[in-house]
Amino acid sequence: MEPSTSRASTGQRLLWILDRNRGADGALNCPTLCRVTGELDVAALGSALTALTARHESLRTTFTGRGPLLTQLINPPRPVEPVVVDLRAAADPAAALRRALAGELATRIDPTRWPVRVTVWRTGDEAWLICINAHHLVTDAWSCAVLFRELWQLYEGGTPEPVVCQYRDFADWQREREGGGMARHAAYWRAKLAGARPPVLPAAADGDGPPAGGSATVAADIPEDVVRRLRALGRQERTTLFTVMLALFYATLYRITGQADLTVSSVFANRVRPEHGQVVGFLANLVLLRTTVPGEDFAELLRRTHGTVRDAFIHQELPYHLLPLDPQRGAGRPDDLVFQMLAEPAERRRVPGAWVEAYVPDGVATRFRAEFALVPRQQGIQVLLFHAGLAPDVAAALTTGYADIAAEVAARVGGPGYGVEGQPTAARPS
Repeated sequence: MEPSTSRASTGQRLLWILDRNRGADGALNCPTLCRVTGELDVAALGSALTALTARHESLRTTFTGRGPLLTQLINPPRPVEPVVVDLRAAADPAAALRRALAGELATRIDPTRWPVRVTVWRTGDEAWLICINAHHLVTDAWSCAVLFRELWQLYEGGTPEPVVCQYRDFADWQREREGGGMARHAAYWRAKLAGARPPVLPAAADGDGPPAGGSATVAADIPEDVVRRLRALGRQERTTLFTVMLALFYATLYRITGQADLTVSSVFANRVRPEHGQVVGFLANLVLLRTTVPGEDFAELLRRTHGTVRDAFIHQELPYHLLPLDPQRGAGRPDDLVFQMLAEPAERRRVPGAWVEAYVPDGVATRFRAEFALVPRQQGIQVLLFHAGLAPDVAAALTTGYADIAAEVAARVGGPGYGVEGQPTAARPS
């Protein structure tokens, strides 16, 4: 049976260009990782993967052409047989797994051949790691959560809800919206971004940064008790933890750069219609978040950030390439610095003979100049900065400075006000 065809979406065309320029090190891989403790029925896993691929066209979509002629080739379903690698005989199975996983995530997926690779590593009699490694052209972070949930429903012999919308349907709807339905979003962004420019962060001197074409990773940790108090702050201010953490990021950038008018990028799910909620594909969109920092008054900064996030959520549909940007302002690109907060880890799920949970690796490649990522753990949040050439002291200040400000703000939650550097602020009117 010949594949059916569909025009690539706007986002896919942009990713295709990135894949040609920055995809060699796996920066456009988007894996779904599952840690299994107990007995794993590999045959049942293969059957579940086969059914999952039959349900979601994106998992069997390859690409041909380029530019405006980039085309999705939606291939007919076929059996999925995961590659199983037994590491139990290794001197250190855990270390062998880390090396194998790093190698898999750093190896490019060729979307002209097949968009997904599945590997299962076994490190003990009851210890397994499953990697569904997909090209970003056919998935995103939200899709990974869909795949995780449905995979294990199918593994148990269950039947997920019927698929009511495929990715090609989303792409068609988006093209129709670009014909005129985006006008109000464009008007909002034109006003919001007038005169905006990204933060100016010093680059590394020659020899101080990662090798040409490479990236470096800097990490810090926010303890569980600090995260708990920041959640309470979000509830107190009727906002989300994402907004609180973004406000902390603005405060950190303000201390480092002295720049009060700050614009950073973030990736939103862009699933504004109910039927898009369970679509597997690249729906995510890059949005620009602009806020002015009111000095060291964190309470006011949080309120401003809440407005920024709320409005960006309302207007997130406008594709990134259509944003009304002024390329003459500032030296950097708007997507040079990206703020990301990963979803909360899925709860452990019981399947026949085993427990399964989503797994987030410690380090992944990035397609941005600097990506500031918050990774929720069972105890606290890990701060990760992936960058390609920031000055080492700036990279350290971003991560450790962020964790320090988080602790400062958390220590004041519940008082009459909360600020940074020991400066109390006025209580918010009720």
